[in-house]
Amino acid sequence: MYTDAKQFFGEATYPTDGLKMVVSEVFSRIAGDNSVPAIHRLETAFGGGKTHALIACAHIGRQGTQLAGITDHVIARDLLPKPGDLCVVGVAGDEIPVHKTVGAKLLPYTLWGEIARQIGEKTL
Repeated sequence: MYTDAKQFFGEATYPTDGLKMVVSEVFSRIAGDNSVPAIHRLETAFGGGKTHALIACAHIGRQGTQLAGITDHVIARDLLPKPGDLCVVGVAGDEIPVHKTVGAKLLPYTLWGEIARQIGEKTL
């Protein structure tokens, strides 16, 4: 249910004002609006919507305009990116080791290195 955008937005998510604000600000910033925050720190109690906000952003970032009509209750259509315009990267910061082996080499492992790996960079 969480991996299917239509089910997620139609059945698995209640669009709270907080969710709509985060999603709208994220994609407004991506569209070039520098008046909205570039960084969002999601701090809520358990069940406060952090994961749903991240899943919503991932679906919209990946599929964008293909979700028009499905996401109208969450985000304005003019903020939806074209599919393929964005590269969505997911990082669990508490799971990144300080070092990682690649063959016989021991390489420093960083947040930026993980992001580069996920977007396809071959040389870190």
